[in-house]
Amino acid sequence: MKKIITCLVALSGALVQAESAPFSDVIGKWSDKVDISVSHNPKSTNDAAWAGQAFAEIDGNGQFTLLTRNGCKMIGNLTPYLSSYKVNFTVSDCQEVQLNGLYPGYVSFMANKLLVHSVVPVPKVDGNDPSFKTRYFHGELSRL
Repeated sequence: MKKIITCLVALSGALVQAESAPFSDVIGKWSDKVDISVSHNPKSTNDAAWAGQAFAEIDGNGQFTLLTRNGCKMIGNLTPYLSSYKVNFTVSDCQEVQLNGLYPGYVSFMANKLLVHSVVPVPKVDGNDPSFKTRYFHGELSRL
């Protein structure tokens, strides 16, 4: 009976390792400069942009959390995709409220940097009006 329990414990440890393996290269704490903006076409008084220091953490389940010095909070769950990760970031709590919203994007690990990128054109739903806004996020973060 003792051998069976030991075997089950060992197997459950292997399962936990296998589940976290997709994120093993990006797990940890990260920091560096990021850029985030919302721009409108044509230009608008609702345009907003911010660049500055950010701190991020990725856990073994692929949960991504990023905090910026202007109060923005970015949260998303990584999903393995080819040689990178897909993610839908929800940005909230920004001082410039126009920056809040959904930012679908990608996270990759290259040359000891965590690359985070999202460019999202959001068309207006006003019939034939050609105006739109673009949400943009970019960061190259270094491991702490």
